[in-house]
Amino acid sequence: MKNVHIFCLALACAPLANLATAQEESDAVIEDIVVTAQKREQSLQEVPIAITSIDGDELIGNGADNLADLSGIAPNVSIADLFVPNVAQFSIRGIAFGDPDANAESKTGVMVDGVPRTRTMGLLTNAFDVERIEVLRGPQGTLFGRNNLAGTVRLVTRRPGEEFGGDFRFALGNYDLRKAHLAIDTGAFAGGMFRARLSGASVDRGGFYTNSFNDNELGKRDSRGIRATLDADFGALDATLILDSEQQDSVGVPLNNFVLEPDGTRLDGDPYTVRHDYDGYGESDAARGAPS
Repeated sequence: MKNVHIFCLALACAPLANLATAQEESDAVIEDIVVTAQKREQSLQEVPIAITSIDGDELIGNGADNLADLSGIAPNVSIADLFVPNVAQFSIRGIAFGDPDANAESKTGVMVDGVPRTRTMGLLTNAFDVERIEVLRGPQGTLFGRNNLAGTVRLVTRRPGEEFGGDFRFALGNYDLRKAHLAIDTGAFAGGMFRARLSGASVDRGGFYTNSFNDNELGKRDSRGIRATLDADFGALDATLILDSEQQDSVGVPLNNFVLEPDGTRLDGDPYTVRHDYDGYGESDAARGAPS
């Protein structure tokens, strides 16, 4: 009889343990992801668009420096350079566009803080101090106009905080990679009416290949960027002023991985040396003011 009572007690405790586990699971809250894919703040679950939202902290954790580093992070999305420094090639749902012409218009729209960048040239500059990136797959012409046939990539930069503070990051890597980022928040001032943020970043990296014609390092990149953001709250009216400037100097990527001997008799199998009488040097400057 004693053994029977112990067995019944164990059976009675099991449902209580299951009840406690179920209660803990019900108390768990799924974080709400807010996006502005339809030009207003909405929960990601309420937006009827095929969209992927990437948080800025996730970009930092993955070491992403520009849009090309995000290739493959969203389904059916590929982003790469077009054998020309700082010229982007997008492919979304199989719709691709590749033309290094500065006047060419891509089939994928790119917007930074609501301001469209309508040319493929200059789209792979340093993406720093980013709050999130939204990748919208499928035609978006209704909201964002022409040249959004394949989809739209939206970059949203960080806004000033309510309190004084800042952050600094520095990283080293192979191929002489050096990355630095600095951001400072003033906090609210003038009776809480204004908030400001100043941020800057630099990325320096050596080349991956050597041009034996002139000993230049192909793929070398030096990038600088600075951004100033001012938020104003006038009660019935909110305003944001963003001013930024970016500059990137690049030595072009190689067109092949072999050395063509001067007499044209054979190919040298060194995969890290090329021979061209030009480097495909590229330099791009971008300046933007975006009141909203």
